[in-house]
Amino acid sequence: MNISVLNIAFNQYGAISHIHPTLLEINGQYFLTDTGYENTLSQLRTALHEKSIDIINLTGVIISHDDIDHLGALYDIKKMNPLLQVYCSKIEEPSVTGKIEAERLVQAKQLLQQLPEEQQAWGKDFVALQKSIQRISDVDHVVQENDLILGDIRVIATPGHTRGHISLYIEASKTLIANDAVVAESNGELNIANPEFTLDLPAAIRSVQKIRELDIQTLICFHGGIVTDHIRQKLDQLIQRYNNEQHDRTR
Repeated sequence: MNISVLNIAFNQYGAISHIHPTLLEINGQYFLTDTGYENTLSQLRTALHEKSIDIINLTGVIISHDDIDHLGALYDIKKMNPLLQVYCSKIEEPSVTGKIEAERLVQAKQLLQQLPEEQQAWGKDFVALQKSIQRISDVDHVVQENDLILGDIRVIATPGHTRGHISLYIEASKTLIANDAVVAESNGELNIANPEFTLDLPAAIRSVQKIRELDIQTLICFHGGIVTDHIRQKLDQLIQRYNNEQHDRTR
């Protein structure tokens, strides 16, 4: 298995941001973990072309969870490659396919009702953004905790950011594709992805505790990229930081 971490750079709110889908090459077949935004599809195609492949060459896409930066481009990718096999968790499948509203859209609507007048415009834009995600009709492979997919990739349920968020553990190379279970910050520390929008922060911390027990030599974060140094120590620091904050709030 060959693992390539892609670097998708794009302009967001006037600054350059980066996301990092992971490309897996397994016995000559290519699988992508998460797709990026709809409007970063051209950058994704460029990154794939640098690996001498195109969208049509992808065998499958693994969606870690239903957020616009992780499945925003999925609908268009599926149109380009109708034979594409789509994987996601059992919990996320109903929203990925549009059978129910995504948790993030429900959250956005609830938030809009609570915002003061001066923030209503932003809140309405946030709701509209969530509604703009185009949905595929079917998921080909529904997965859950401890499933082995594509040979020896273990599905790790890491809820918190969303209820059905998954990470992927490749024991042979001691690699964890964490997706949004954790992010790598510019100062070298790890953090929870968008803690203010994390749907269940205590569950997110428990997910960090779970992945901390894995033997990880390479940690791949969708936001922040590759981490190879002091991984367990950084996970411990993250857990301790949030435990301390929770303790301070309850004093």
